[in-house]
Amino acid sequence: MDWKPIDSAPRRTPILVTDGQVVVVLERGSSAGDDWPDPVGFGGYEWEWDFNWCDLTHWMPVPALPKTET
Repeated sequence: MDWKPIDSAPRRTPILVTDGQVVVVLERGSSAGDDWPDPVGFGGYEWEWDFNWCDLTHWMPVPALPKTET
């Protein structure tokens, strides 16, 4: 999988996104007016970095989980 320009990111599906320094999983909104989530209200460790969703440059699909042995 290769990184793709952020303008080509799909909507309404979790994807990996980056600003060139940090990688997080986000979901692009369903319409042009709802492009990316507002970080207000998001909690957790991922927002502790100096990450600004407005600075996103690239995306890629979330890889499949590894198979586990049973």
